[in-house]
Order: sequence, then structure tokens, then C-alpha cells
Amino acid sequence: MRSVLVFCLLCLGLAQGVQAESALYNKPIGDPAMVNAFKRERERLVTAKRINLQQVSDELLGAIHSAQLKLSAHNTEGAMADLKALERYAPLDRFPSEDLQILRANIYQQMGDTKHAEACNTRALSMHQLMHSGETGTGATPDDPVRIIMNADMIEWLHALLATNIKVDSMLYQGAQLQRASYKGLPDKTRLSTAYFKLDPRVAAAKPSTIFTPIPDSKLSPDQKQFVGVADERRKQFLADRSFKYPALVSLYRAAELEATQLDAQGRADLALAALKKIERVRPIESIPVVDLIGFYSGLLGKVGQTDKQAQMTLFYFGILQDIARTGDGESPATAVHVIATSEEYSWVNARQLQVTQQSSFVQGPNHYDRLDTIDAQGIAHAYFFDTTEFAARAHER
Repeated sequence: MRSVLVFCLLCLGLAQGVQAESALYNKPIGDPAMVNAFKRERERLVTAKRINLQQVSDELLGAIHSAQLKLSAHNTEGAMADLKALERYAPLDRFPSEDLQILRANIYQQMGDTKHAEACNTRALSMHQLMHSGETGTGATPDDPVRIIMNADMIEWLHALLATNIKVDSMLYQGAQLQRASYKGLPDKTRLSTAYFKLDPRVAAAKPSTIFTPIPDSKLSPDQKQFVGVADERRKQFLADRSFKYPALVSLYRAAELEATQLDAQGRADLALAALKKIERVRPIESIPVVDLIGFYSGLLGKVGQTDKQAQMTLFYFGILQDIARTGDGESPATAVHVIATSEEYSWVNARQLQVTQQSSFVQGPNHYDRLDTIDAQGIAHAYFFDTTEFAARAHER
């Protein structure tokens, strides 16, 4: 099976106070009442109707990174303000994040408030116990994966073991989607270990996105309608422009995206944006109308505060989505979805909460196609077709 997600994660480098105690990762070191409180809060977050846990995960990592920077500059008030922004999801005392509680303890310690610092240390240890005592899964085998509710859980689990040399890929096991992480960390930091993670099925089975559903012009605002036209024109120009080598651009994009994804996962949006802009050695990002690139770029602009630019890129992103959506439904080669990069195929199926089990390519008449075999959350198999003719001819440029 082709992995949909393959990326490397780096240790986040939080303050060392509680992390030094990670050698106790499999011992009961927390407060039982707090462990139960965190368990209940995790359940509430999963079942809350208006909470997007992927967004929570992204904001948690970003807030932690921003607060760390301010704490290192002795700006405790600013650091705490960054964390308090997360209270729209859960009260900080019950927020189920070990790293968050560690950071709160360090902030209070720098403030000279030892009482609250000790309380946060206890919360951190309690959260550590919940995730590392085996209650949520040991992660030792695919049959007993660590049960997570968001990607930040996996990052924190590995971070708590002082993990390095981390590589994560996805795998299908007995019909379930798992994340498999190889790493070096506690209890033996010289040995390569493997851990398995499973996203809560209720989160994984979230309602499929409708972002690739075509919307009639009559229901679009003037700005939206304009950017659908802009997207269509730029995608045509992109494929017609022979001033760059398509394979070289794809290679550079993949490398820049991987680096930017790693940095963004650590909450370092400013560095992630700089990494992504390495693509501009070949071509400006705004002239590369690939849906996943523009969506990622727009998100990073928002995280670094470039809101005006983000607003423009959000409209451009919408335009690309609609331009793709209007090409076909993917049900057959005759109604294949037209894409200008293979990554757009995966963006399309991922939006529908589908797991790819196999990819194949074929030629039918003058057209080139990719076929993605998928299964949904109920295990129902379905094949979708993508017309790659427009960029297949450029795939072998030298």
C-alpha cells in the first residue's frame, strides 16, 4: 500500500523540568483525580460538535511555540496570554496536553508563583501517566496502538520519551488506519524503537469535507467568481509555461513542503513559511496554482499575521478548489477529475475521508489517467479516476 502520509517529526525542545522525569514513563506518577479529569476532557473534545480537533492540534502546537519564545525573553505575561487563547477549547487546568502543562509550570516558576507551578507539574505528570501507563494503549504493536484524538498527541507522546531520529508513516492494519513511528528514545536511547498510533475512530470518521463540491456561479460572491476565473487561467498558464522544468519544481516543492511541515508541526510558522518560500528559487508560489500548496501557504500566512495576504490567498485557494471540482466527479475516466499535480489527487480523496489502498496509471486513447482505489470509514471500496494528461507530457522534462 502506498503511504498517504510520510514525514519526519523533530523533538519540540520544551523546557527540561518535567521531561527529565520521563524515565518514569510507565509508572503511576500522577494524581488519579487529575488523570480521570483529563480522560473526561479528551472525551468531551472528541464529542463536541463545533470543535475541529485538527485545528485544535495546530493551534496548540503554535501557542506552545509562541509562548516558549516569549518565556525565553522573560515575557511571562505574553507567554501566558498565548496559552490562554486555547481556553476557547478547554480550561487550561483541564487541557489534556502534557507539554502545555509543563510550559505553564515553567511560566509560573519564572513568575515566582511556586504554588501554581507545582500544581501544573502535577497536571503534567498526570497527563503523562494517562498517555504512557498503557491505559490508552502501549503502542508496542499494531494490535495495541496508542489511541490519540489529534496529531499533537502523537508528537507529545514521542517528545515525552525524548525521542530523536523520528520518522512516521501511515499503514493499514486489519482495516484500520494507523500511524507508525520509528524513533530512538527512552528507555534505551541507543536502540531504534517502533510505536503505533490510532486516531479515535470518531475523529477519523468525521463528516467528509465538501470543499471539492462544485458551486453554481449564481451562489458565488463577485470576489469568489472572479478568483475561480483567476485560478483557471493561472493553472493553464502554469502548464503552458516552458521556462521551468516541471520535475525539478516538483522535487523542490516536495523538499520545501517536508521541511515546512516539520517546522509548522513544532509551532514555528515563521520558519515554516521561510522554508516553503524556497520554492520561489524556481517560480513564485502564487504562480504555482496547486491546491495543497496554496492551501498550506494561506494557512501559514495567517499564522504569521499576514492577514491581508492570507485573505487574498484564501480566495485564490477557493478558486482552485472550484476549478478542480468543475472538471468531473471522478467516477469514471469520462468524468475524471483534472489535476495538475499528483498531490491534488490525494487532496481530493483525503477531503472525502477516504483511505487509498492502491494507485495505478493507464493510458486510454490520447489521455493519461491515474486510478486511486480507496476504502471509506465503513470499509466500502471505491475507485476514482484523475486525468493527468495535462502534466504527464511534462513529467520527463530534463
